[in-house]
Amino acid sequence: MKKKAFTLMEVIISCGVLSIFMVCLVSLYSSGSKMSNSAMWLQNVTAQLKTASRQINTSIRKSSYPSKIEFPQNIIEAKSANFNVHYFLGDLFIDKCSEGEGTKFLVTTEATPEKTGGTGNYNQEASLTYHIFTLAKNGYLSYSRYEETANNITNSFSRTIPSGKRVYSSVLVKDVEFVSCVAKDDDRNNSPIEITIHCKMPKSPTTTRKETTVGVPNVSIDNNL
Repeated sequence: MKKKAFTLMEVIISCGVLSIFMVCLVSLYSSGSKMSNSAMWLQNVTAQLKTASRQINTSIRKSSYPSKIEFPQNIIEAKSANFNVHYFLGDLFIDKCSEGEGTKFLVTTEATPEKTGGTGNYNQEASLTYHIFTLAKNGYLSYSRYEETANNITNSFSRTIPSGKRVYSSVLVKDVEFVSCVAKDDDRNNSPIEITIHCKMPKSPTTTRKETTVGVPNVSIDNNL
């Protein structure tokens, strides 16, 4: 009985068909993997952006000048430019930022009044909280909070952000490409500030996400960062 065997041409054709099938299979897997990674990145960065926007908006809305309440009704407010809302005007790209903690693009001060002249527990020092947002060269957008107390608040009271008194620090958003800051109304000293955070997925120039928040300060604004 004569045994049947594959010819050389049949083997070559079979290998070619198998190769085409494997290429299609790998391409399909790679495409599915990229879609899955993109969807996961978008989900994560969207959550990060919303958290950052809430923190930025809250920090701007809580901005206030240090003040002193002299019992029973005298109020002194220290309207120093140091306590304005300071922001970076324009687009701050990561390649223009510094290493480490990064470059500041938003600084606000939140103040609780000093109280004097009363009795019992009425008297207290002023509490100052500094909210600082930075963007680093590695694409990390971070938030830090500094705190200090102060007394003898007067109209000329002026402080700089204290060193060594940071009480909180956190990376809010990763994969940031740049941050855009602009005043919504140039005719107002306490104009609303619009801040947009632009993110881009690594190794995927077409996958991006951005989030915009608008905060209304209680103090004047300065674009001198």
